[in-house]
Amino acid sequence: MKKIFYFIIAVLISASCNKRKALINEAIVDNKSNSSLIYSDSCYVDVQNFKNNNYSLTIFKPNGLNIRLASKRPSVCEHNYFCVAAAFTSKTTTIDGLFIERGKKVATSKLDILNGTCVLKNDSLKILKSSSLTESLMSEIVNEKSSLFQQVLLVYDSKIVDCELFGSSKFMRRALIQFNNSFSVCQSNEALTIKDFQTALVQLGVTNAMYLDMGGWSEGWYKNAKGQQVIIGEGMNSTAKQTNWLVYEVVF
Repeated sequence: MKKIFYFIIAVLISASCNKRKALINEAIVDNKSNSSLIYSDSCYVDVQNFKNNNYSLTIFKPNGLNIRLASKRPSVCEHNYFCVAAAFTSKTTTIDGLFIERGKKVATSKLDILNGTCVLKNDSLKILKSSSLTESLMSEIVNEKSSLFQQVLLVYDSKIVDCELFGSSKFMRRALIQFNNSFSVCQSNEALTIKDFQTALVQLGVTNAMYLDMGGWSEGWYKNAKGQQVIIGEGMNSTAKQTNWLVYEVVF
């Protein structure tokens, strides 16, 4: 009798787990976006598509994942879920601007043209103006084995930041974006001027945003619901020369 009882309990638990996995991998659709949960359990990348008459954007929102900077190409292993280029790569194949990786100074030249700085500290992110980068702050980041990189600031305190670097050229755009205390990566699905991209981000309600390298360096990837690598980006002729990446991973 006990064996039958335990068998019934095991079947019920198994059915409950299977139902939960089915719900997790089910597409969520509302009147603002088409959103699909990537992978399963508590760690996944939520891919959301936004479209109106002026633009089409995709947001990659990591959930239950830690973020890190890498100066060595990340592998497509079980604990890496999402990866895109971060700082610019120079013509001499070095990293443009300051770049500190877990307390190690990989690139030491601060560039004034890169008016934004992203600080990764204790598994948290903060977007700052590069003008606020003091020697004491950099020493603190090194001592605490934190990370940072410089990039072009697009939005700050919900306002567009003047950007003359790209002129009126149209390209696919990508940025690290912040909604209150939540960070995601946003990419345009079509070629936009930088001003149009900034306007689209502000219309979405982004509070802070920093550009991420694109063009020939645009290759990135995420894992889909089956754990398979999905490549994102276009015109990836400089992929082999990429020097740094923003990576979302599971820490076991």
